[in-house]
Parts: sequence; C-alpha cells; structure tokens
Amino acid sequence: MKYKIAFEEDRQWANQFGLLIRQIVEAHYHLFVAFRQGTEDEDIRQATDYVVSAPPITVAARVRKPAVPYRDLTIRYERPSGAETEYSKIKAGHGSLYFYGWASISGGFDDWMLVLLESMRGTGMLDGWDEKQWNRDMSSSFVTWRQAKLRGHGLLLCEMRVCGH
Repeated sequence: MKYKIAFEEDRQWANQFGLLIRQIVEAHYHLFVAFRQGTEDEDIRQATDYVVSAPPITVAARVRKPAVPYRDLTIRYERPSGAETEYSKIKAGHGSLYFYGWASISGGFDDWMLVLLESMRGTGMLDGWDEKQWNRDMSSSFVTWRQAKLRGHGLLLCEMRVCGH
C-alpha cells in the first residue's frame, strides 16, 4: 500500500511538467514527419499535390527531482514482487521516445534529453547497461546508461544543451 501512495505522489508531482514536456516533444516532432510530392494519379484523382505522413509516437517520461547530480538514463529494472517494470515494457517494444528531465528548483528543467527507444532497442544497448543497483528500501532495482554513452551511440534525438527550450 505504501508503494501505491508513493507512486501516486510521485506521479502527481511529475504531472506538473506535462505542458513543458509536450512543448519539447512537439518542437521535435517534425523530425518524424515525411513529406512527399503526390503522384500524378493522386493529383488527378484526389486533388493531392503533397502527402504528409508521420508514425504514431508514444512517449515515456520521467522527471527527476531538483539537485539530482547524475546525468544518466535510469530505468526501473525489477521488483521483488515480480511486477512488470518500465524496463520490461520498453524491452518488449513499447515506447518510441523517452523524455528524461531534471527539474529545476525555480521551475522548468535544469536539463533534459529525448532518447530514441526504437534505436536503443535496435543497438542491443538495453542489455548493456552501465550499472544496476537496488534502491535503499529494496523495493526495486534500476539500471542506468550514462548520458554521454547514449550521445556517443546516436541515441539522443535532442538534449537541452543542444536544442534549448
């Protein structure tokens, strides 16, 4: 029961950043959009000069509390209860992007990154984390990947220090 309360409190706190996360993701959505000239048949029969298409994008999001010094992607790996975790869901193919942000004391974010989960799955990096550890109360373990490693493997769509916002 105490984990459910903690989850609800954490989710409520993180939800205050929803609009900012939306703005950041929307600012980069154009990178997924394909734009092509319509075919002659499309033009003649459908009044279609151009076709714009984009895949559905699903976004996982995590906001770290202010003053967290580490700049890494940390994902819940396992629970003693055997409950499904964020890691297993991502490994199974869920999530296109991961918004990972570090909240600022003054509001907004001190830093953030958009991780390309599809690409991360494709590289096999989900099985090659930098560190695995249990949290203090032993309620779950986490695996981490350093931000620099993600950047080096081309897995960051964008990050605050490069893209701004």
